Amino acid sequence: MSTQPEKELAVAPEAEPVTKKNKYRKPKPWDNDPTLDKWKVEEFKPEHNPDGMVDESSFSCLFPQYREKYIKEIWPLVKNELKKFKIVAELNLIDGSMTVKTTR
Repeated sequence: MSTQPEKELAVAPEAEPVTKKNKYRKPKPWDNDPTLDKWKVEEFKPEHNPDGMVDESSFSCLFPQYREKYIKEIWPLVKNELKKFKIVAELNLIDGSMTVKTTR
């Protein structure tokens, strides 16, 4: 037996285990803000953007052939809704793609 008194070990507060996934994750100010609603969709009206877009941009995506019939049926509705926001939509049935463009 040793004659020296046993030292009490300081116990660190329990921290979350560090995984590869969370290795470099830093706390963000919006992670714990109770007043922030992350899922709220802000209302956008045409008067918010009276002059339209400054630059023209576009993106395109492919759709599967089995969805072609459904997309052809709803495409006029989609175009009308996007026109309200000065956005042009094109449907290309040969390539199976949809393109959305902002207009000047």
